[in-house]
Amino acid sequence: MSSHSAGPRSAAPIVLMFAAVVVFLSATVRQNALWKNDVDLWDHVIQGKQAPTARAFIYRGTALLGAGRIEQAIDDFDAALAVDPYYYDAYNNRGAAFGMMEEYGLALSDLDRAILLQPFSTNAYANRGKVYMHMRRFDRAVEDFTAAIRLNASLAAVYAYRGSVFREMDRRDEAVRDLTTAISLDPGLAQAYVERGLLYRNTGKAGPAAADLQRACELGSADGCDALSAAGRRQVP
Repeated sequence: MSSHSAGPRSAAPIVLMFAAVVVFLSATVRQNALWKNDVDLWDHVIQGKQAPTARAFIYRGTALLGAGRIEQAIDDFDAALAVDPYYYDAYNNRGAAFGMMEEYGLALSDLDRAILLQPFSTNAYANRGKVYMHMRRFDRAVEDFTAAIRLNASLAAVYAYRGSVFREMDRRDEAVRDLTTAISLDPGLAQAYVERGLLYRNTGKAGPAAADLQRACELGSADGCDALSAAGRRQVP
């Protein structure tokens, strides 16, 4: 097991402002049912090598992280860094994993290192912004999400996270702008509809609020359905 912990780790991923955990990883991996196949594949590769490469540990660690096996993923990122102490992917992915474990100091240390190694890294800025968001250091979160957007303006989730932070800061116009951009980039991003719907509701725009929450509910968001039901406006898809 990894020896990095500054204290006991939580057994469950952190509760984000967004119900769906979006982690910005640096290795090409697949999702859902294929995670287990990826883990099995890289188990075979690593066990078949006398001296496994750092990349093999990165790929298996990323697959483990996608499968929710966070402690084991961190062990693999540790192993990758033991082979190559300057491996950007290992710092970025391990930082994301520490963030999921609510070990924010360790997460920031790794993500700072990742950005030092690759100053134009969209993923590391996005992940560090999420850490600052959960620490409620909103100004720093906005700075990092903005840096990520400047490097890659096509990531809907980053706009959505920044919009959520703006909502927390009561910067409503900027929140609506970012959440609308997120939806235009990814019309299936349910939680962006939830965030915008709640913002509309809190500013007295009942019609647009109901429309956004209804759409979120149709996309399978429990938050959207609950908010719509609480308002007495739910129409079951």
